[in-house]
Amino acid sequence: MSSLKAFSTAGRRSVVRSLPAGLAIALAVVASAQPPVTFIVGEGTGNPGDVAELPVSLESGGTRPAALTLILEYDPEKVSPEETYYQFVQEDLEGEPTVATAPVRPDQTLLDAQKLVSHNIPFPGQLRLVIVGLNTLEIGDGPLVTAAFRLVSGGSGEFVAVVGGDESSATSAGAAEIPVAFVDGGILVGCDPAEAPSAVQATQGLKDRVEVTWDPVATPGAQYRVYRSDDADPAHAVPLGMGWESATRFSDVTARPAQTSGGFACCPPGEVIVFQYYYWVKARTASGCESAFSAAPALGYRGAAKSRPGEEAGVIGDGVFLGGAMALLLCAHVMRASGRVRRPEGRTSHDSGVQCGL
Repeated sequence: MSSLKAFSTAGRRSVVRSLPAGLAIALAVVASAQPPVTFIVGEGTGNPGDVAELPVSLESGGTRPAALTLILEYDPEKVSPEETYYQFVQEDLEGEPTVATAPVRPDQTLLDAQKLVSHNIPFPGQLRLVIVGLNTLEIGDGPLVTAAFRLVSGGSGEFVAVVGGDESSATSAGAAEIPVAFVDGGILVGCDPAEAPSAVQATQGLKDRVEVTWDPVATPGAQYRVYRSDDADPAHAVPLGMGWESATRFSDVTARPAQTSGGFACCPPGEVIVFQYYYWVKARTASGCESAFSAAPALGYRGAAKSRPGEEAGVIGDGVFLGGAMALLLCAHVMRASGRVRRPEGRTSHDSGVQCGL
């Protein structure tokens, strides 16, 4: 390991590092004709418990790489990759959206080069990224990935470093190795957070999404992130989407659509099962210091994806749990366009852990 590597320092710093001395001597002739690929790790700020996003950009120095192995090392007692921070919506074989999560997201240079990013954490203290695709498509200079790290601990004014690992590598379109260098980054502890958003609302019954809205905060340059949970405990909330945005509305297309019951428990055939979610919003300053959650969660859910002409899904009851599932299911019935909702007589069922209170 490089002797310049340090995980925590008293103040902010940038360190430019190249290959270890032995390898650098062996590649001196090559390096003179082929400048290194440089990974530049950015800086973030936050208080303990916050998530800081660190951008990583690329400077090729001449020869553009076609494949990369990027290793980021950190002190696991200070920071930890936030593995569910970014969500990627993909379609399954039936055309339905599925959601994958990761502690990193690809940025523009990788999107332009049509590269795929996979990650793993072989042991606490190391985040390993493998970036591959067609070798004929080279990776240009600019933003490469953004990595999310939760700040576990640290005193105000402390700089917790995130540094490049010596096993990082780059190869050209012809599969030739390219020397690698780093500019290290990290997280500065201690900041004044943005104020928490207010007036959070979520739609109930839209067929294709749940639309979440809120009032803007007075913090200049504020950005926002929506969080969602199956229950009303914000400790279980996970962030939605690909990052922070300046808009004060968000469309959650990953919420499960309502489904027509085939007949079970307190939902006879033809009734609609609605999947209920709780939503919060956070704000962050231009420097990346995030607020607390918005005070009270907003309740939202999607309607049925399909309905008969002149009909829409209408909620007629609450309190249906299937076998201890986290998602709360509401029995709903088809309601006429006139807006009237038919409510069946109250009934309960204790079959297979199902409890109905309609």
